[in-house]
Amino acid sequence: MPNSKRQLYRSYLQVLTIVAILFLLIVLLRSLFQGEPTQHRFVSETNAVTVVVDLADLVPGQIHKLRLKKRPVGVLYRRDYPSQPRSADINNDLRSIDPAYFVFINETGAIRCQVSVNSAATELKDICAGVVFDMSGRVLKGSAKDLDVPPHYFNNKGQLVVGQWSSEKSF
Repeated sequence: MPNSKRQLYRSYLQVLTIVAILFLLIVLLRSLFQGEPTQHRFVSETNAVTVVVDLADLVPGQIHKLRLKKRPVGVLYRRDYPSQPRSADINNDLRSIDPAYFVFINETGAIRCQVSVNSAATELKDICAGVVFDMSGRVLKGSAKDLDVPPHYFNNKGQLVVGQWSSEKSF
């Protein structure tokens, strides 16, 4: 009798092993043939020379993310941001053509981490290095350089064009 129980348990174990292997194969094959993952709804992917952003789609205090020439670009709608910069360089302007919008290259440091807006929408922070920027991309705390501003302009259709300084010149 003990031999028959052993054979029964062995058969159960073999069946469970086969089921587990089949399950893993199905998961592997589905992941291989699934195609491209869907992008985050706020990220526009392009290798174009310019990218056009509709300003009506922007939410105050959030970074609208897009890619321009394989570089991450952020557009921050800072509607309620004070007109005075918070950094020590008080004589410099808000680093933008329109004070309500801040357009910047959204990568910092050697690791090229992206910045995020803090919960109070008063600072930008690089969570990888702990660098804190004001809402104009100037360093408040940490050892990094200010966020770079890419060429951009606002057209008369309520849109932001990123990648060139005006409609005449190309980047």
